[in-house]
Amino acid sequence: MTKVSKTKLNTIDPDELLNEHGADAVRLVIVSDTPPDRDQPWSDEGLEGARRFLRRLWNMVHEDLDALQAAEPFAGDPTPLSGGDAALCRTVHQTIKSATEDYEVTRHFNTALARVFELVNAIRASKSARPAVLRLAYETVVKLLAPVTPHICAELWETLGGELPLVEAAWPEHDEAALKTDNIEVVVQVNGKLRATVTVPADAGEDAVRELALADENVKKHIEGKEVVKVIVVPGRLVNVVVK
Repeated sequence: MTKVSKTKLNTIDPDELLNEHGADAVRLVIVSDTPPDRDQPWSDEGLEGARRFLRRLWNMVHEDLDALQAAEPFAGDPTPLSGGDAALCRTVHQTIKSATEDYEVTRHFNTALARVFELVNAIRASKSARPAVLRLAYETVVKLLAPVTPHICAELWETLGGELPLVEAAWPEHDEAALKTDNIEVVVQVNGKLRATVTVPADAGEDAVRELALADENVKKHIEGKEVVKVIVVPGRLVNVVVK
């Protein structure tokens, strides 16, 4: 890959990019591609990917528009929710919590945007969710994207029927109650290498988590015939089985 340099006459004309692709797509690919402390190799493919994402989001909102405009964003107690409603609501609040920290604390805007991309994928997979939860999810996406893609987000906010201009709307806040779940996913490693992911009760003790990890078929295959030296359990995150 050739480094962009004025001496090599291979610099990128920002005016040309803005005229052809729009400011939102250009800003999105610049901010989402690379952590702020690293050099960024330019990629036309990345720019096209940013355009596709914004086009997809626009189409998704308009496909669901009748139901979204007829609903208020869900703002009640998330505890009674179940199924797709509970899963999407949890993802919304996880995204708000993580993305806000990335924006305000670590300044890793690329990971904040990665969280938003994941939320958009969750919306696409949750078409059975009630309109109020879907509207909450869409409004969250628009608010979290607005610092980077303000033009399309302002249009989508108006389309959704936001009472205030988007620039005056409050930043979303996560609800801890919505983050609670009966089960969590725990990574299982054997000698530091990923071998499985197991579902365990959120309140399971270390002994129970250890037992479930060792019972996984792929884990058993990788420890068969070997001596288990120790099993390290990091609560809520991972299990590392050390063998020799």
